[in-house]
Amino acid sequence: MNNLILENLKTLHGELGITPKAHGGGFPAECLTTSVNKFGNVIETTVLVDLAKGAGGGSSVDDVIGTNDVTDAGGAYIADLDDQINGVLFAVKFSCIELPTGGDPDINLVFSATGTNPQDAAVTSGTVLLNNGDLTLGESATTAAGATVIAGGTNAKNYVYLTSGTATNAAYTAGKLIITFYGANF
Repeated sequence: MNNLILENLKTLHGELGITPKAHGGGFPAECLTTSVNKFGNVIETTVLVDLAKGAGGGSSVDDVIGTNDVTDAGGAYIADLDDQINGVLFAVKFSCIELPTGGDPDINLVFSATGTNPQDAAVTSGTVLLNNGDLTLGESATTAAGATVIAGGTNAKNYVYLTSGTATNAAYTAGKLIITFYGANF
């Protein structure tokens, strides 16, 4: 019965369950659940982040959040956005559904053309899309994707990182985020 319902939804509203590109090896896989769904010409990519499952902040302001206490684990990006899979971005929504504790509660969303930035390092060629300050429960911020992220009608800075707003080099003990990317593909 559930498969029949899903098939009808796919037929009526779009394509569900598109396979996203992998996240970076420097961000704990246990922390992330990603889904991509297409509704007409709009593609929603949703990344659920559970920071308490192994993420940690950096020792300096604006350092990458990623796998805690692991050096050389690779890029700690939470998403690698692709025009064909995720569409050309036009908006991003960032929501806090559980307060971050342990690590820094000031979590920012940064886009970069570089996918090799590890945890506890600065983002190379990064553009801060959302500078959130200390998060509050139920807080949501929505923004246009921005000209520096979208250049020439494409996702020019396709790697997405979470960064610490202050220097809190510690493991997260709680914190859940929902980040939704809205793209168009005609």
